[in-house]
Amino acid sequence: MINPPSSIEIVNPDVPRGNIRAAMLDFDGTLSLVRSGWVDVMSAYFVEELAKAPHAEPRNHLDSLAREFIAELNGRQTVHQCARLAEEIEQRGGAPLTPEGYKQGYLERLDRLVDERLLAIRASHAGRMAYTVPGASAFLESLQSRGIMLALASGTDLDAVQTEADALEISRFFGPRIYGPSAENPDFSKQNTIDRLLAELRLVRCEPLMVGAGDVAITPHLVSGSDGVYATYPNAMLQARTAARHLMHGDGSYPGSINTNVLKKHIDFPIVSAGSFEGEALTWQKGDIWRRVYLKEGKINGYLIIGDTRMSGYVYQLYRSQKRVDRRIKAILSSPRHDSYYREMLGVWDS
Repeated sequence: MINPPSSIEIVNPDVPRGNIRAAMLDFDGTLSLVRSGWVDVMSAYFVEELAKAPHAEPRNHLDSLAREFIAELNGRQTVHQCARLAEEIEQRGGAPLTPEGYKQGYLERLDRLVDERLLAIRASHAGRMAYTVPGASAFLESLQSRGIMLALASGTDLDAVQTEADALEISRFFGPRIYGPSAENPDFSKQNTIDRLLAELRLVRCEPLMVGAGDVAITPHLVSGSDGVYATYPNAMLQARTAARHLMHGDGSYPGSINTNVLKKHIDFPIVSAGSFEGEALTWQKGDIWRRVYLKEGKINGYLIIGDTRMSGYVYQLYRSQKRVDRRIKAILSSPRHDSYYREMLGVWDS
């Protein structure tokens, strides 16, 4: 039997591994599927509320808008998404409720779905397994058998997490170490929980601490510095490498993420984009090749390249460096030989 190639990258093979004392895991999507589909519930409710505003766009536009900012704020407490909903309604001439009011409306809708699933979970073993992430229970058993202290931290309200973890029969692995926002802890954050565990176990940050989470992470943007969810390649890979270095007693820090998209697998020609599509737009097009950058204060604020994307790496570096390019960006975009990098090094530009 031939083993498939591993996708695990060993950062430092010489460092002893396995001396893990604690593991903190997320809940929704990492261990539990009870709330799967919550995005559809939230977006449907948000569209319903947005459509009531006097200057609301068509529903298909509102659906795209809602899903975009829901994803942008994913990983934070629900009230942050509801606060954004209130802002969007006010911008469209509406009189919004408080964020807490919208949170209550969303939870009422989601609770109906959750309650149906909890009935199925409590009715049979098959129901419980259907809403537990495959392999999650065995994974927790394995960690616990090795004497690793387990903690659970979630942005979902603590009472709900406790109820759902009980129903899935996994709360026993965590004991009192289940954390989430509550009336007693309204300022809950996963970072605060990590700090609490470090102090409780008398760990220093260079000691092994394993942190498990779902598919998102809130990180600062490399250019703007604003916090957001940037989980796409290469951000996720760089985040994992930084975390691995820390676990292996290494150093280094994560500089920040850039919101990028690369589409080329399911279409006839590739598309590359990054940054924000705000600012002065400059476009160059020839045949199927289309290139546009957005400038703010002479610096690239975002870009979109369609067709021949061989120059996208250079544009990415200009965006990341935040160098002024307003005097030469037209020559860069229209370069037929993709030699912009070398022309800059030599200081040679078309007039």
